[in-house]
Amino acid sequence: PGLEIMESPETFSVESREQKPQFVKIDCSRPFTEAPKMTVSFTAGDEEVKFTLTLPVLLHQFISPYRCDSAKFQENWRKFASGEAREIVALSAEEETVLTEMPQVFHMHKVDMKSAATALVGIFNALAGGNPVKLPLMGSLRVKGKQCQIIFRSKHKSVADAALGAFKAIYT
Repeated sequence: PGLEIMESPETFSVESREQKPQFVKIDCSRPFTEAPKMTVSFTAGDEEVKFTLTLPVLLHQFISPYRCDSAKFQENWRKFASGEAREIVALSAEEETVLTEMPQVFHMHKVDMKSAATALVGIFNALAGGNPVKLPLMGSLRVKGKQCQIIFRSKHKSVADAALGAFKAIYT
């Protein structure tokens, strides 16, 4: 059919606090009008988790929107200053496209702020010790023409760094 997905190993168990690699080889032999999708499922504790990934896999696919008001956003923005990833990048897309599309692509809620920057908030869904963990992820997007200052903040800097990497992969 034009897309072949091979996993190695196909099925395996991972104990609490243990890590095992899952190798996935994807061979695409024809163009697609839409990005291919892959469904992943696993059990964490007693909870069955199932999600669909759009290929290629980037961090933004593990974010869910979270609503908060401007006061709560500002309070948490200050709190997560140590977990910041920031960069000024040249965009490959138009300003309006990025401002309209980015909150939807990253599954982040746009916070109504009296600011020149677009404020965004979401929850990064992860696993720690085999248990589901929800980590707040906050963003600030300021676009002028083809230049963009993007800032992500989270409790864990690695989450902010990965979000910045995903943004750059998509929009630069």
